[in-house]
Parts: sequence; C-alpha cells; structure tokens
Amino acid sequence: RPELAGLLLREPLALFHPKYVRGSLGVMKSYIFATENIFRVREGMSGEVGECQAFVFRYADEGESARAYDHATTSLNASIKFISRARQGTQYSMLGREKELVVINQTGRYIAIVIGRNQDKVKSTADRLVEKLR
Repeated sequence: RPELAGLLLREPLALFHPKYVRGSLGVMKSYIFATENIFRVREGMSGEVGECQAFVFRYADEGESARAYDHATTSLNASIKFISRARQGTQYSMLGREKELVVINQTGRYIAIVIGRNQDKVKSTADRLVEKLR
C-alpha cells in the first residue's frame, strides 16, 4: 500500500471510495480541471469525504508542490470553465460550471482539493484536510 494511502485512509477524515492516482489521466477520470496536467501530478489519491469529492497530490518536497500550485492556479485563471476565482496565499477557490465550489490548498509537500455544492461543507472539509496533512 502506498504511504499516501496509509495517511488518507485512516481517521480522522478518511477518504471513502478511494482511488490511487498516477498522472493526469487518473485525475481526469474523476474531475476535469484542464486537458493538460496543470497540477503536474505524479502521485495522488481521490475519494469522497461526506458530500465532497477530494484529491490529494503528493510531491517530492514543498518547493515542487508550491511550483505545481502556482502553475495550476495560473492555468485556472485563464480557463473559461471556472468563475468567481479568488486566491489568498496558498488557498485558491473558484466555481465550476455546475456551480460546484472548488477549493485548492497547497500545504507542505501536498496539494489538497475539495469539490462540492455545499459551500460550507467544502470549506470546512478543505480546512480539516489541510490540518490532517500538516
């Protein structure tokens, strides 16, 4: 079992219906942010947390994670697929075409993404997920 799975499959805030993700195709099977690998994903996991969909991507170190986050948010800013974009430091949020809230956080060597229609649950789940990854 990959080390990332050990972290994300235990409580608190365990991922349900987990999938191990390798590369951009693994991400696009669950949610399409873009047609290219904007998060520069090599390894990650996706799953459900309550009513939300969650992704966690792991990088070699914090610097690589920060560069991937900057690249992804720059690409998302130029995308016509999303609206109501906001960036506050290492957190980026936006609304998708289905009015789903997407919250992206960069923390340490990880990028964590939470998606859902209930904005309060998305925000609280994103905060709890970042806390777990610290």
